[in-house]
Amino acid sequence: MRTHSLFAMMTVRLLVAGPATAQLPSAEDIAALAVDSLPGRITMYYSQTVPAPEAADLQQLMEACVRKYEQAITGIPPVAVAILDSATWVRALRPVYGMPHHNALSTPVVVFVPATAATIFPTGLAPQQAQRLFRVLALHELGHQLHFAAVGLDRSELGGAPPQWPVAGWYMEFAAEYFRISCLPAPDAALGPSDEWLRSNRPAYSLLDEAERMHEQQTADGRPYLGTPEYWANFAWLQHVMAGAARLQYARLGEGFVALLREQWQRPSRSTTPMIVDDLMRSNPGLGQWLRSVGALR
Repeated sequence: MRTHSLFAMMTVRLLVAGPATAQLPSAEDIAALAVDSLPGRITMYYSQTVPAPEAADLQQLMEACVRKYEQAITGIPPVAVAILDSATWVRALRPVYGMPHHNALSTPVVVFVPATAATIFPTGLAPQQAQRLFRVLALHELGHQLHFAAVGLDRSELGGAPPQWPVAGWYMEFAAEYFRISCLPAPDAALGPSDEWLRSNRPAYSLLDEAERMHEQQTADGRPYLGTPEYWANFAWLQHVMAGAARLQYARLGEGFVALLREQWQRPSRSTTPMIVDDLMRSNPGLGQWLRSVGALR
């Protein structure tokens, strides 16, 4: 079983598949650790340092999100969530602590989120807000499953080399953020840095079409850009842009996004960045200007 991390759009060809030799635990593996659990439609596993009411709060959000889309989207797979502190994370997982991701090939799909915000990913938020943001990113990982189910993607296709998506790679992350934003109450949906923070912290690789190639770049002194502090800051910045764009789009498009995804997935040719932006601007004419204002489009 390969590691799957759709949150990690840019890392080591982690567009969906992670390092080919890495293994992610199943729900049974997580249950075997010294963690607590909360049964339900979405089973929650959580480190003993995580208060049970916080696990229950996230469970309620996740289950409500599935209910919201289960009529419009068939074939949503069963999901479990593991909220892990740094000690348990290191024992169980390979990816750097704090990076939400999921095991797409297991049944149930297991979503992993950190118990605390990881400082390697700048957020522009106060510590408590950042911790909340990292928790609710579990909905981002669920969003990938909603996206896959909406367009009829067979999860078994994720077991080999990273697929050649029929849409620009960054859009996979936008879609997951769209579903996340759509399933959150207003205070949680608004969590994220300001537009001014995005403009002031624009990284080396900010254009949407640069995201998929970022892991191949080098620093000025010839070192791999991948894994440097600048890389992780760049990675976080791009994810924040996806969240900001999703908030703007959801306010205009609402539940119509599911139909748009299906339309784009079924095109005879790949949907490029200009095509996708044009699609989104049918309902939100100002989105292109916003993406240009923060440096994500020319």
